Amino acid sequence: MGWVRIDDTHADHPKLIEAGPMAELLDVRAICWSARFEQDGRVPRAALVQIGRGIPRVQQHANRLVKVGRWRKTKAGWNIVGFLDTQPSKADRESERARAREYARRTRARASASTTQDVTDVLIGEPEPKGTNRPKPEPFEPEPAATNGQKRTRKKEVRALKDELLKSNGRRRG
Repeated sequence: MGWVRIDDTHADHPKLIEAGPMAELLDVRAICWSARFEQDGRVPRAALVQIGRGIPRVQQHANRLVKVGRWRKTKAGWNIVGFLDTQPSKADRESERARAREYARRTRARASASTTQDVTDVLIGEPEPKGTNRPKPEPFEPEPAATNGQKRTRKKEVRALKDELLKSNGRRRG
């Protein structure tokens, strides 16, 4: 998952203020880690090293979070209290992914069926159903390229028209 929900008052939570700024950082990182690996708020002991990188005395900060009631200690590690109040659960995410896959499958099937029918009609030459207002394409025939002599003649004609226009306005070409 590429994001987590963090309330803009998260840093002002009394439990986090009591635990201190390093414990708050550990808490935010644990929320991110748990969401990323779809752990529903569980933080295994082994993950604490990765989550707490660069935080001095990380175990002490984890204990502070337990003491103030922000985390709950378990046999395997910790649970973040209230995680599922703000973050979608693993089951919710799996359900959403399944719904999105089904939507994409139906959309591709509709597009494929429509495109296949249009191409088949054109290739086989079957008439389109009545009521179709699709314009018939006109054959494209490019104009022959002008020769150098034709280009020079055209430039002379344009120059003569400009001179005539300038004379009619009372000006001279300079």
